[in-house]
Amino acid sequence: MSKTTASPPHLALLPSAGMGHLTPFLRLASMLSSRSCTVTLITASPSVSAAESSHISFFLSQHPQVKHIEFQVLPCEPSSNPTTDDPFFLQFEATNRSVHHLYPSLASACQI
Repeated sequence: MSKTTASPPHLALLPSAGMGHLTPFLRLASMLSSRSCTVTLITASPSVSAAESSHISFFLSQHPQVKHIEFQVLPCEPSSNPTTDDPFFLQFEATNRSVHHLYPSLASACQI
C-alpha cells in the first residue's frame, strides 16, 4: 500500500477595510502559515488608510511565505450617488462591485 501525501490546505483571506478587520486577519494568516498551511492574503487596492498599507507591508516583509494578491477595486461610477462618505463603507462597496475580477488572480495563485 502506498501512502499519498496530501498537499497542505491553501486558504485565501480577504479582510475588509479597517484595522479592526485587518489585524485579526494578519494574526490568522500568521498562525495558519506557521501550521504548514499555504496562505494567500488578498488586499484591496488602493487601501483606505496609510496605517493599513504600513501594516500590510510590514506583515508581508516578516512573513515571506504568505502569498499576496493586491486586488484592484473598480472606482466608483460618476453617476452613482453614495449614501455615505465613509471611506471604509465605500471601500467595502467597491470591493463588492469588483469581486468578480478576483477569480483569475486567485486561480493563478492556487496553481501548483
